[in-house]
Amino acid sequence: MLTFLEIKIYRLDIPVDEMKKYFLMIFLPSVVLVGIVLLIFYVSFTRIEGKILEKNEIRVVQFQSEIMHKALNAIVSDLLFLSGQTILQKLAKEKKATSRKIVANEYLSFSKNKRTYDQIRFLDMNGTEIVRVNFNHGQPRIVLAEALQNKAKRHYFENTLQRKRGDVFISPFDLNLENGEIENPAKPVIRFGTPVFDGANQKSGIVILNYLGAEMLQQLERLSEGSLGQFVLLNSKGQWLKGLNPEDDWGFIYKKKTMQALDDSFPDAWRQINQAGSGQFYTAKGLFTFETILKPLSDFDSKLSGSHSWKVVSYVPPELLNTRFHQFLSGLLIIYGLLSIGLALLSWYLATVLMHRKTEALKRQQTEKDLKLSLQEKVVLLQEIHHRVKNNLQVISSLLKIQARYIEDKETLAIFQESKDRIHAMSAIHETLYQSDDLANIHTKDYIKKLVDNLFLSYGLDEIVSIIEVQDIPLRVDDAISCGLIINELVSNSLKYAFSGVQKGKITIMMSMNADSKILLTVSDNGVGLPENLDITTNKTMGLRLVHLMVDELQGDIQVDKHKGTQFQIQFVLTQPVVASNSQE
Repeated sequence: MLTFLEIKIYRLDIPVDEMKKYFLMIFLPSVVLVGIVLLIFYVSFTRIEGKILEKNEIRVVQFQSEIMHKALNAIVSDLLFLSGQTILQKLAKEKKATSRKIVANEYLSFSKNKRTYDQIRFLDMNGTEIVRVNFNHGQPRIVLAEALQNKAKRHYFENTLQRKRGDVFISPFDLNLENGEIENPAKPVIRFGTPVFDGANQKSGIVILNYLGAEMLQQLERLSEGSLGQFVLLNSKGQWLKGLNPEDDWGFIYKKKTMQALDDSFPDAWRQINQAGSGQFYTAKGLFTFETILKPLSDFDSKLSGSHSWKVVSYVPPELLNTRFHQFLSGLLIIYGLLSIGLALLSWYLATVLMHRKTEALKRQQTEKDLKLSLQEKVVLLQEIHHRVKNNLQVISSLLKIQARYIEDKETLAIFQESKDRIHAMSAIHETLYQSDDLANIHTKDYIKKLVDNLFLSYGLDEIVSIIEVQDIPLRVDDAISCGLIINELVSNSLKYAFSGVQKGKITIMMSMNADSKILLTVSDNGVGLPENLDITTNKTMGLRLVHLMVDELQGDIQVDKHKGTQFQIQFVLTQPVVASNSQE
């Protein structure tokens, strides 16, 4: 790499206009590309963050909805349990003090254990309270008989008395009244009522539970802490039970408040919320996610009655959405500015380097031409060497063939024939290299086929067929010679001895390589097989000794299977082939 001093020295000789040209050619595309990448990143971020935000708001709102449904179902379960007590039937019929005392004590114990009901009451058919237990700010008490009141004109009494067996009336979620005035501090309550039936299946009164809603509102508020949005609870008319601001809470009850419903601030949003049970949508004023309470969630829900429902809403104002994205965009712009400065410096440096290397490239091109010419000359020389080696081996093979004509002894003649075949196996290697562009490696598929075909031609056995299944594996020359000699010896042995007295047969040669670069060479025949008492490891014949010698050269191992003919399996690890230059370059 050029040093700063070197750049400064030769930069003085570079024309300014050409320098600017190179600078702009590098800088402008780079800075535009970086800008596009950051823009795509910003768009992707806003989309992904938007999806994450939407899913999180849905998750929180659904969880809040489930909490409310579970609370309502638990209340209904309590109510149905209390209304099914046998002692109530006796109390409603006789109204004895002993029965009243038993029911009152049970209600007192129930209130102490549950701690969620402001009042537990049993009223007769005339609306008169027979038993009432007040929670009394955590100190439950039984109301004395003389303090009990008649509630016949209250809406919850009239609505509950109209219900069938097992049906539950649920009142609106509102603030508790004492003597016609809103209790202070405010006490949010929901009243649950169900009729009581006697043994003749006739109504004998009702049980009313005043559920303290403050704890549930606090629990929903805590759950909303995992949300970016603001928690809102509405009644079926869209009026605030829990508003965006504390002063909005219960605004429809405190008549002096101006903002009493969601419709006052977000009319478009309320229209969509009012028309669906659940959903999520954007308006110009932000993101709204909502769920409707009193949708069926359990077996109790089919028994709930009343026209009241509630909407759990999460509201994310646009300023919150925009703030997150604007902060991220500001960070990206700072990064873009710093990257632009860095790209400008880098572009100037690269422009000076390119100008310098322009002259160096001409020298390098000339050097490459000289190297290619030298390489081509060496390739021609190597091809000529392989060609002459092949010719010399063929001369030797021809001399052996001529000499064999004058030999009458069959054993000596067989030795000459085997030697000629071995020389041909090595000669074929050099012939393949001479005809190939790759002068360092032998491709096994064509080489093995030529080798086997020559052996079959040499022995002239037309009844025997060869089956060659060989992958085209590049082998180094030394490994290819070893494999060629092994195949030559084993195929020759099969042709000479395996099919004695057999009219037809086959010899199979297979070579494959697995993922661990292990090569498996298999030579098999379906002939008469090797004698059972023959141990190939101690056999002193030239052919098998040569096979073992070549296996050792390959650093492999050999196994023999004498079942149904003879099968030799040689396994060795592939030596990394030489990466040779292409002579055509």
